[in-house]
Amino acid sequence: MAKNRWLKQALTTVTIALAAIGLLSGCAATSSDSRSAVSEPHSRDSQAYPEQPEPDAGGNASADQESADSGSGASVQREPAMVVTTTTEIEAESVAEATGELESLAHKYQGRIEHRHEQLDRKYPSADFTVRIPADQHDAFIGELKALGDTKYLTTEASDVSLQKVDLDARIDSLKSSIESLRKMLAAASNVADMLEIERELDSRQSELQSLEAQRTELGDRISMSTVELRITQTQADAEADDEGPMFLGPLGEGWHDLMAAFAGFINLLGYALPGLILCAVLFAALWFGLLRPRYRKARASQQASATAADEAMSDRLPPLPDLTAAQPDASNSSVTSESAGTHS
Repeated sequence: MAKNRWLKQALTTVTIALAAIGLLSGCAATSSDSRSAVSEPHSRDSQAYPEQPEPDAGGNASADQESADSGSGASVQREPAMVVTTTTEIEAESVAEATGELESLAHKYQGRIEHRHEQLDRKYPSADFTVRIPADQHDAFIGELKALGDTKYLTTEASDVSLQKVDLDARIDSLKSSIESLRKMLAAASNVADMLEIERELDSRQSELQSLEAQRTELGDRISMSTVELRITQTQADAEADDEGPMFLGPLGEGWHDLMAAFAGFINLLGYALPGLILCAVLFAALWFGLLRPRYRKARASQQASATAADEAMSDRLPPLPDLTAAQPDASNSSVTSESAGTHS
């Protein structure tokens, strides 16, 4: 009986537990269905109507939208500002002829020769040039430049100065705005001290603006006009052929030429220093005759007087010399006396 009672209690407990589990699972399914039914319309609405940004008081949402729209479109790209410099050396048969062709070539491409240094009176003549060519004509100019002779070397450097250009433009615009504001403040000022302070600041800003504008102009010229550093030399074989002659006369001519050049340099140096030398001579003569010579003569006279006085003092201190002529009889008188004595005897 006790055993049957225990089995009935166990079956009853298991049955109640299974019923509780089934009830809990049914409630959970019902609540999940209700949540899915509520969330489904919201998800469909969110897909049909995307969330819009809320504009703030300053309208930043519209500005962000415009920037996003502009970013999604094609962006405007500025061309980089380049400074191009080319260095080359060309060996030609005749430096003079190559120089003439270079001038014509620069004129053809609307360029200009800013610097030239020619040495045509030497054994190996040469010429150095600095040519400015429009940037868009640089490559064409270099292509025709190679036809002047044999190109020894050619180097082209391109520097991007876009940031420098933008910085100068921004600083110039800022200074212009600041100057305009200072002018308005000067027109509205009523105190003399304030007016002087504003004018001082205005002058400083204008000076800075002029300096920046000069830098901007120089940078713009470097951007628009490329620089070509060119050196033209003559072929050594042609230079030696032009210098043909006897081996003695060649060095003799060179030595005479160098001597005349040194003499001419000495004459030029003397002519350059002659005014200074004349001025120094006049000053020395005035100093000598006006100050030094009188003192020298006076010192010499005093020295002679001192020497004379010393001689006189020395002569006074010494005893007089004996008269030797009186102490010793004349030799002739003694001989006469001796003769007379012999006669009497």
